[in-house]
Amino acid sequence: MTVVIRRPSLDETMSTYLIHELAGRHNVVVRPCTEVIDGGGDGVLEWLVLRDLNDESTARVEASGLYLLLGAEPHCEWLPEDVCRDEYGFVLAGRDVPERFWTDGVPPAPLATAVPGVFVAGDIRSGSMKRVAAATGEGSSVVGLVHAFLGD
Repeated sequence: MTVVIRRPSLDETMSTYLIHELAGRHNVVVRPCTEVIDGGGDGVLEWLVLRDLNDESTARVEASGLYLLLGAEPHCEWLPEDVCRDEYGFVLAGRDVPERFWTDGVPPAPLATAVPGVFVAGDIRSGSMKRVAAATGEGSSVVGLVHAFLGD
């Protein structure tokens, strides 16, 4: 797992016990001063492009999942324009998606966006509670939606 953060270190925004928890795991890499600028794949997420904020270099890395913790500002400009957002830039889902994107008068699932196969959970979702427990629950719920979308 790779943790990508725009800041120079986790110390500025994360609890000490969580930093120690991450540091103690051999399968977690923290990439400071980095941001996600692109992503894609053939029907599923397969890769991300990361930009180093110090030297502007980019790297394309394999990825099978992406979870965002964005704080007070969504910073999701890299998502396609078809993924509708509110006036603050947070992603619209479910009944909040404009009716023109509904199918036969039915809104998308509660965590589904206007783009089929693109789901949203946690702080990036418009109207979310901005709490870890809520984001965790939404993230778990999205897994079921992804399986249903893929027909598994």
